[in-house]
Amino acid sequence: HSELAKEMHRNLANPDEQFGLIILGNSGVGKSFLANILLGREEFVHKFSSSSITHATEFVEINIGYYKLAIFNIPGLIEAAQERIDLNKKEIDRAFALRPNSIVIFVFGHQGGRMRDEDIAAFNAINTAYPFKRESLILVINGIPKKRPNDYEGSTLVLLQQLLHGVTVNNKNICFLDQIDEDKPADKQYLKEKLLQIIVEYSPSKHEKQQEIETLLDHLNHARTEINAQQKQFKEEREKFLEQINDSQRVLSETIANHQSETQSFQRAIEKQEQMIAEHKKNFDEATQNYQNELQRVRKEAEGSQRIYDLLIEDRKATQEQIRAAQEANNQLQSKLIEFASRPPPAPRVIYEDSDDSGCIIS
Repeated sequence: HSELAKEMHRNLANPDEQFGLIILGNSGVGKSFLANILLGREEFVHKFSSSSITHATEFVEINIGYYKLAIFNIPGLIEAAQERIDLNKKEIDRAFALRPNSIVIFVFGHQGGRMRDEDIAAFNAINTAYPFKRESLILVINGIPKKRPNDYEGSTLVLLQQLLHGVTVNNKNICFLDQIDEDKPADKQYLKEKLLQIIVEYSPSKHEKQQEIETLLDHLNHARTEINAQQKQFKEEREKFLEQINDSQRVLSETIANHQSETQSFQRAIEKQEQMIAEHKKNFDEATQNYQNELQRVRKEAEGSQRIYDLLIEDRKATQEQIRAAQEANNQLQSKLIEFASRPPPAPRVIYEDSDDSGCIIS
């Protein structure tokens, strides 16, 4: 446990900045399975076994709602050997030390639909040591058959109201999870969505230890005996609670229907959002394509303009060369003109007229 010890030491320095999702319950109720469902992968070992599988506290962080929560996989409290119970208690203490600010999910198993005495005893023992807060406690009845009495949820809720000490049990903080086929991804996804719908309604609270968890096996067995007697009494006096059971069942059914309606509305909102995103993407792709086409056209025009500009520059250079040549020729002509103008005029020619004896003029 060296890495866990380091994490514990680091977080104890400022534990209020850390948040957890602590999943409690006895061995075999499906804690590791539900943790894996929330994570969306097989992170924690779970399998059908006659003995406990998880013996040490494990956790993995995940974002749920506004919180980054460390999902804890913790050993169950009650087992056959006192030594094992004492070790399990230490692991539970370690989880609350690492993340005192946590949402707590307590998972109950069942035997043929009947609540297990050891689960009730474990809940009351841990709740006495770390009083659970109403705003951060979720009760899960896991793996119940899909075919069950119509009033099963209502009667179980009323029974838990009688058996659980120091907490309020109502239709909002209790979740009934059907037994699913683990090989069907759709069933797992449905279970995940159902859990998340409840978890996001709760927020982490600080759990402070008030006393040691009662772990003496004989005391726990005594508590289980008392709980068993209470369950029998409740069954015998069920008619007295029938109206309360029916009311609870009605409210639970309405809550489930509302959750389903909210899920459908949420799904429709997601689909609409996806359609809007697809439409925006289509418009963006069209605008991008138009921009690329326009950019290509402008580039071609720019290349044509550049070629014309280059031709003009070449013509300009040629014209400048012609101008310079004409200027030089003009300068040469001017120089010759000046030179010619500066010369002295030639001497006039003198003609002497005379005639010889033959009558010819001699000059």
